[in-house]
Amino acid sequence: MFGGSDKNRLIKQLRDKDPAKAAQAVADLRAGGWLTDGSLKGANLVKANLAGADLSGGNLQNADLTEANLAGATLRDANLLGADMEAANLAGADLTGATLHNAILNQANLQGATVSEAQLARAAMLTGATMPDGSRYDGRFNLSMDMGSARLNRVHIERPAEMAKWYGVPLEAYEQGQAWAKEHLEALKAEGN
Repeated sequence: MFGGSDKNRLIKQLRDKDPAKAAQAVADLRAGGWLTDGSLKGANLVKANLAGADLSGGNLQNADLTEANLAGATLRDANLLGADMEAANLAGADLTGATLHNAILNQANLQGATVSEAQLARAAMLTGATMPDGSRYDGRFNLSMDMGSARLNRVHIERPAEMAKWYGVPLEAYEQGQAWAKEHLEALKAEGN
């Protein structure tokens, strides 16, 4: 049986450079009930190497996963509410049923990830992200932090050419994304995860 000092050691071990040690920490946290009980809420997991880890059902609400390697990780039904995953590698990750409300995913690599448009439409930021199909995010979800960041950088959000440049996509791709949004976004945001 594990104790409280073990929990803190294991949470720290999640950031170990050795992916085997990090994976063992995940398994031990699950065995202790700490993966799902909220012990990882707000955890500092910056640059953690959790590639291939089974974090399904984990409560990572408001965790800092900036630049974390989550390639091939299983995050099924994980709580990633408000998690900061800026520049995280989520290539091939399984995010089925994961809560991404207000998650920060700018510059994240989601190529090959299993994640729905409804989940992504609830994120806070996706600027510069690589989408599951390998394309660059085109702004179609009109996310709050994307818009706020654009305004702070003096981008006129009502001007398509400026927004296309902001998102780093061709004007045609941005306009197609906005046309898609007019047709689908409201219904998509009304859907559950």
